[in-house]
Amino acid sequence: MSVEDRWHYKGTRKQTREYGRGKRWRVRNPGAPNKSFHKKSDAETHDTEVKADLLKGLTPFDTAKGRIRFRDYVEKHWLPNHPGTPGSLRTIKSRLKNHIYPHFGDKSMNECRPSTVNGWKAAMRTKTSKRGGGKLSDATVLACWVHLGGIFRAAKIDGVIAAHPFEGVDRVDEPRRGHMRLLEDKTVDGILDAFPDRYHGVPLVSATCGHRQGESFAVAVEDLDFLRRKIEIRHQVQVIDGELKLVPPKRGSVRTVPLPTHTGEALATHIERYGTVAVRCECCNRVNHLLFVTESGELINYTKFNRALWHPAITAAGLDPAAGDETGQHLLRHYYVSVLIEAHTNPKAIQQYVGHKHMSTTMDVYGHLFERAHEQAARAVDRAFAGRGRVSPVRPAKGA
Repeated sequence: MSVEDRWHYKGTRKQTREYGRGKRWRVRNPGAPNKSFHKKSDAETHDTEVKADLLKGLTPFDTAKGRIRFRDYVEKHWLPNHPGTPGSLRTIKSRLKNHIYPHFGDKSMNECRPSTVNGWKAAMRTKTSKRGGGKLSDATVLACWVHLGGIFRAAKIDGVIAAHPFEGVDRVDEPRRGHMRLLEDKTVDGILDAFPDRYHGVPLVSATCGHRQGESFAVAVEDLDFLRRKIEIRHQVQVIDGELKLVPPKRGSVRTVPLPTHTGEALATHIERYGTVAVRCECCNRVNHLLFVTESGELINYTKFNRALWHPAITAAGLDPAAGDETGQHLLRHYYVSVLIEAHTNPKAIQQYVGHKHMSTTMDVYGHLFERAHEQAARAVDRAFAGRGRVSPVRPAKGA
């Protein structure tokens, strides 16, 4: 039994050396601190609560660990073990500095409670953005919410806090997604045709393989399997500490996607005409022979690329970069997904091709396109059965 009588030997009325001194009833549970009480009923109540907490995983935890400052825990324990790329870590540090540390930074971890989280949510609703001075976007608030939740989750696993402060707190609002602009085939052809031959493959791999812009800059010979018609997406070009470097793709979403025949032939022709440039990767320390570099053999800077090549190309195709609508190279990635959906490609395969960690992300972004595909499938079945008479089984007559 977890409740012990300190004044008498177990099962007897024989007095111990501690008889008459201190609190009589002691509660001992493996993994939880010992505690003593004057009344047996109080000890039994505490014993029941401790056992319930042990079942929930709320104990054991060291209360001394919880006195560490939030900022110190993040800097010493959470950030060094975060699996993000250098670019994503830079973004996370910026969000911590601007939106999380001002509210939580100087608090001890065990002071962070659901009421503290609710106070932070209220402050975020009234906070203004440094860019433009308007209200913070829902996407920024949600991203900070995710970081904050991950910090508290790790602290709970590490035994720094007993319970996650998000328990009983409503999740922040999801970002309201605007209307996604889908390019017509003619517009995509116009963009591709407007690119000079040397850089034609950059938008081509986005439109036919789903590369993000930074990933399209990082296509290497080592990624290409012409025989099996596959292309691996292993890297992206990013600015790290003011330098262009080859790093893992967003959220480490290394993946293999089908390589269309037309794209494979175009990339093979590019290699034959322009050759490749050897670049050592920051993550694997291996040399990759990149297809797309500047004429001086340097990695492509997205700002210069957009100004010199992308904006003129979309303008030639009839799009206006100055308009409020999305006009970035990501449009070609959306086009790629829309083509797959219209071809009734398995949603799980689409998720893997675009490098989304969760299917929910794919459905959040492209769910309305799947609805259109369902309608097309229904019309296809209607066409298949058109003019074929009765399709339901004939009901047999009574008594037959």
